[in-house]
Amino acid sequence: MVTPIEVAPRSVFPFLVGIGSGNMAGTIDDAQNILVQPVVFTTLGQYGKAGYGTTMHTSEVALPNVFLARNPESVASSNVMGELRGIVEGSTVTFNATLADMSSDNIYGISAGTSLIINIPKEWTFNNIISSNGFTLSTPITYPDGSTQIVGSLISSIDDHTEAKTIQFTATAPSVPKAKMYVMHILANGIATGNSPSGTFAVGPIAETVLQVCPTTGCP
Repeated sequence: MVTPIEVAPRSVFPFLVGIGSGNMAGTIDDAQNILVQPVVFTTLGQYGKAGYGTTMHTSEVALPNVFLARNPESVASSNVMGELRGIVEGSTVTFNATLADMSSDNIYGISAGTSLIINIPKEWTFNNIISSNGFTLSTPITYPDGSTQIVGSLISSIDDHTEAKTIQFTATAPSVPKAKMYVMHILANGIATGNSPSGTFAVGPIAETVLQVCPTTGCP
């Protein structure tokens, strides 16, 4: 039984979809990239988005993830944010961009030198870095379109599945005449510790976090 969800105009609602693992052909066959295309059916039509990928392995490997967190350096599922709603225009927001290994053991992890990349959307104003425990930061770059990129390089590997590293920073929301949606991209680029049977395992998660900015009169 499917229960429809009503989403207000210029708003967002999170949902989680599980993908069945299926079976691999052999005992040492790993699929480094499997294309994933999410599709949503609505009363206004069908919407899909391509360009995503995942992996499949015959044995335990690292499970790197990136996300905005409610609190720094926490891997608790209740700490992971898929969206941030009700941001008032002109307000300063503190963000916790987090890199973690979500696997179930401490055999595999994320190698030192892996980059955590944060793209602050255009129209937002980057303010400052509050903390970057575990990262060596490059100087943030603001591009001509107004977007800003923060890049941190992991100083030492993340080998504990209860461990997470966070870059905490602030940015100011733009002024908007009505509620407006922005997407903050958080990515990682590197390799995992502990190779899979088929060789080196790449680290390349991405998070697209929706930021809803509303005028001082309120959100829809």
